[in-house]
Amino acid sequence: MKVNVLLLVAVGITRRQAPFGSVAFFAVLSHSMLHAGENQNIVFDTVQSNIGNGYNPHQGVFIAPLDGTYVFHSSIVAYPNLEIWCLFVINGIPSSAIYAHRTDYHLDCGAQMIIVTLNQGDDVSVQSKAANDAIYGNSWLYTTFSGFL
Repeated sequence: MKVNVLLLVAVGITRRQAPFGSVAFFAVLSHSMLHAGENQNIVFDTVQSNIGNGYNPHQGVFIAPLDGTYVFHSSIVAYPNLEIWCLFVINGIPSSAIYAHRTDYHLDCGAQMIIVTLNQGDDVSVQSKAANDAIYGNSWLYTTFSGFL
């Protein structure tokens, strides 16, 4: 009888957590990066959600906690009077580009979505392509990185 009671308690705890296999995150850049380095990860520092804990807000990298097909999206806003080139990078290999060019008083946002099959432990990041690129970020939270399984 005690075994059945313990099993019911364990099931009750599981229902309060995210379902097994749930992976999703949404992070934003809360400040501008004025001198991004060549092939530098963009660290989207403000995490709105991180179900499955796949996104590392200190390194700007998503590490797949589970095998599966993932969707990733990023929007990048260029700094005034500059252009920005960014790349989705999967396991160190460039996958897809994001471009934006901004003039005075007009925001320009480049965006890209990719769908990829990952193995557990594979990593995905958004990187600046060239040295000294400038990415616009602020409290309006325009520059984003998100993904889900």
